Amino acid sequence: GRTPLHFSATYGMVNLCMHVLSNVSPIKKYILLQDGSGFTTLHISVARGHVEVAQMLLSAIDKPSTLIPDDLLHIALRHEDDAIVNLLVSRLVGLKHKSSSGESCLYIAAQLGRDDYLRLLLPMLGSDLIGAAESACQWTPLFISCVEGHISTARLLLDAGADSTRLDYLRWTAQENAAFRGHLPVAELFSAINATLKLSCSPPRNHPQRKKSSSFEVNSGQANIILYLGGLQERKLSKSSTLDLPGTLGHGLVLNISIKESPASIERMVPLFNDPVDDSLVFAVKHPAEAAIIFNIRKGDTERDDHDALIGTGVTFLDAQTTILGARHGTLLREHSVPILCKDTLRLLGTITFSFLIVGPYYQLECPSPSFRYLEAPGSVRLIGHRGLGQNSRDRFLQLGENTIGSFFAAGKQGATFVEVYVQLTKDLVPVLFHDYSLSESGTDVPIHDVTLDQFMHASNVQSQRGNPPSIVGSSGNYTACGDVHLRRPRSRSVTMAHEKGAEEVRNRMKHTVDYLTKGFKPNTRGDFVQDTFTTLEDVLCNVPADMGFDMEISNTHPRIHEAVEAGIAPVSIDINIFVDAILDVIARFCGGRNIILSSFTPEVCILLAIKQKSYPVLFITNAGKRPLSDKEKRAGSLQVAVRFAKQWGLAGIVAAADSVVMCPRLIGFIRSQGLICGSYNGLNNEPANVELQVKAGINLIVADRVGLISQTLE
Repeated sequence: GRTPLHFSATYGMVNLCMHVLSNVSPIKKYILLQDGSGFTTLHISVARGHVEVAQMLLSAIDKPSTLIPDDLLHIALRHEDDAIVNLLVSRLVGLKHKSSSGESCLYIAAQLGRDDYLRLLLPMLGSDLIGAAESACQWTPLFISCVEGHISTARLLLDAGADSTRLDYLRWTAQENAAFRGHLPVAELFSAINATLKLSCSPPRNHPQRKKSSSFEVNSGQANIILYLGGLQERKLSKSSTLDLPGTLGHGLVLNISIKESPASIERMVPLFNDPVDDSLVFAVKHPAEAAIIFNIRKGDTERDDHDALIGTGVTFLDAQTTILGARHGTLLREHSVPILCKDTLRLLGTITFSFLIVGPYYQLECPSPSFRYLEAPGSVRLIGHRGLGQNSRDRFLQLGENTIGSFFAAGKQGATFVEVYVQLTKDLVPVLFHDYSLSESGTDVPIHDVTLDQFMHASNVQSQRGNPPSIVGSSGNYTACGDVHLRRPRSRSVTMAHEKGAEEVRNRMKHTVDYLTKGFKPNTRGDFVQDTFTTLEDVLCNVPADMGFDMEISNTHPRIHEAVEAGIAPVSIDINIFVDAILDVIARFCGGRNIILSSFTPEVCILLAIKQKSYPVLFITNAGKRPLSDKEKRAGSLQVAVRFAKQWGLAGIVAAADSVVMCPRLIGFIRSQGLICGSYNGLNNEPANVELQVKAGINLIVADRVGLISQTLE
């Protein structure tokens, strides 16, 4: 059904188009003739980007006609063809057109993040189109800007008078959509949002309470291998794509993934569209060190066992790192690429990128403890002292050293029901309490996992007022009974010139370390803080009263990739299974009836904690969009991803940076409606007004530094 003009427009031949038009009449009707697919020559010239042809055809129509297709501007916007967009806008073509789903030209420009298009369109359109919503989600141009995280278009629309208090079909505001998806700079634009809506404690949608359960049936007494097709870092650690195959292979292919040690196999259609964060593949194995992962590409319309259907295969072993690093160490880089070789010729067809995690078996902590019920008690808010009585800072006021027994006692006296403790592992596999990744007190940037317990304690003892630490596991001395454990009684405090000199030497050594150069101080050092002795996890479990709960953050000995990069060290640490098992062993032996929370910023640590033990709640700590630029972990990018991750692995809940939930407190109700505990942390929780706002919205946990002040607020 195509005319000669259709073919001329398809190939952008302006002169031939003019010649054809000179021999037809009427010209307007001929230009607007549709082919078999319903496209006019204007559609073709706009879609193909032939601006000269489009301009000639529009000029051939003497004056603006209602017969000119209204969807031309939408086509040009979707193609982001600046020249054609400017041409159509200058001729007022399709400015007020809406698609079948209600999308306007402003909506498309906002969705694309093209503020230049908005500046072109806004002066020509009224407020009715600025507030026009599409039909599926009732999203206006402002909503889609917030959903996509386009701060420039959101600012333009707000300046143009877009309604910031409007609700979509789920009764979410545009600001809530931005905050939930981790676009905090966009959410911060809404400074004048309606106060009544902000203080409402009803969630954006009245979801039924959902039961927490993992998406997988995983046995803690058996080893498992977890695979993700693709990378979990937003930056590419390898040059190959998730599945890079030549286009000549066509579509309709199937990727079959199997492991030699497991009878199971999993299939995915090619090309792969799922986000790897949501598509976890779990294989139960007996001997993970001997596991070989097999990737088969075959035709999708054939039987699985049909040998002729096989196109290519890739195989990789998971024990290569063990051979290089040894059994006790592992790399933080979990992304790998496997070549796919042709079945017949062995030529390279492409590559598959995947990430993996090995979960070893664990045989303790199988029965739920009262900690779950304690956290979920209706109407209760638990105050957690951050690193004890608060993290050490450069502010010039009296501060107890963080992560010390003295700080934990003080936090309890001021009203904290939990204290947050940072658990790391020394080279000889002793869990200790220390926040920073490296032991700057040594004068170097040596990681905690590369020093022994004695070396770790010595860095504290040389500056301590105590002659000895409260206890050093395995040493002899003056003890008191604590169950089947014996603890040293602290000697009386006596200030000596040796310790004064030692403290000065420590300060001088630290001045050239990464931590000190970055922050200008080191926590729990004498001269800046009320320094106390470093301590082990065993010490605090036996010395701190049992009615004080512990929120054990288990991250730093197994750091995230960006932490290793910032510290300037190799991305190698103690094997993650050895790391988690050593900590769980101490908890199982010494925790007694104490309320315990297990938490981590590291998703892999959360997965291991959720699979290996069932006694204590596991919380995923997330920056929820307010993260350092160097942190490219996809699962830390937003509340949206954090909620999905927690539900997928049966975690008890999440602890989010307070920025998003203070801006949009109704998000707390949404998280709670998903069957998850909700907590928050950072400096915003030191302001009583922010805490009151979150409590009204239903928060479960508040992590704060100013324990006494916030305790009074909660009372």
